[in-house]
Amino acid sequence: MCHNVTIVHRCGRHVSQEISYCRSATRSRRTGRMTMCNNRSHTRSDQRDSLCDKRSCRHRQLNGVWVCCMCGNGPNRYGHCVFERVVDPETGYVVNPCHHRPCDECTAYVSQRNRR
Repeated sequence: MCHNVTIVHRCGRHVSQEISYCRSATRSRRTGRMTMCNNRSHTRSDQRDSLCDKRSCRHRQLNGVWVCCMCGNGPNRYGHCVFERVVDPETGYVVNPCHHRPCDECTAYVSQRNRR
């Protein structure tokens, strides 16, 4: 039995796959790549603590912990800002969650312990 594991990384944008081929798997004549057998299984793994391996991933570039440039809050550990954006500074009413994704303007979070 061939087995395919799909891994969803903490950024929420990138996934990776790990495929285990059995003896019944064949190689495609056209592409030269391995093809899973007809008796296959799949698993989807939600890796909330793993960073993806893509160098272009902004979440990875910020070491997985970042401060949002839209609302100024942090630390954020996942692929979107979990803090709420205050629209009216006089009343302090929270209008909506921020949900901003890390961009070039967002910065890496540095804890108070690491600033000394």
